Amino acid sequence: MSELKNFIVNDNEIEEEKDENYPEIILNHKYDGKQLAYLIKWDNLSESYNSWENAQTINDTVMLSTYWNEWKRKRDSLEHPSARIKRTCYAYADPNILIDWNEEIDEIESIRHNDSGQLVSYVLWKSGLRSVHLLDELHEKAPKKMCKWYSSHLRFLDNKDLHNWH
Repeated sequence: MSELKNFIVNDNEIEEEKDENYPEIILNHKYDGKQLAYLIKWDNLSESYNSWENAQTINDTVMLSTYWNEWKRKRDSLEHPSARIKRTCYAYADPNILIDWNEEIDEIESIRHNDSGQLVSYVLWKSGLRSVHLLDELHEKAPKKMCKWYSSHLRFLDNKDLHNWH
């Protein structure tokens, strides 16, 4: 009989699991001051339970990518075709939705000077979106990606090259 005791489940524990709700879909976004927030539709709850949640609390990268891809598609379908052409090179990606830049950046495509003479980096995210950032921001938020970029783009001199270098 003592072996059966391990298999007995308390009904209250089952109810607690049923009561936990998960985000089903992101419906909208807004900026509350400088903070990004998402309007969340909760799984198995009516629309009256939809709520605004801080972006930092949403960790589902598939749901985030789906939302931003759909948002971009809708935005682009409303624009005049001439306006879309300007955005095809570097589409807007909201970096605030990403938690770990080192993990979410697919590639740093290039580093260049902008019109103001500042160094900026062109970033391709794993979601397929692109964004432009000041180089200092990338050094802070994605140091591993920056090291990888530098090591693949810089030529290092070895000792025999140093003898010919004056």
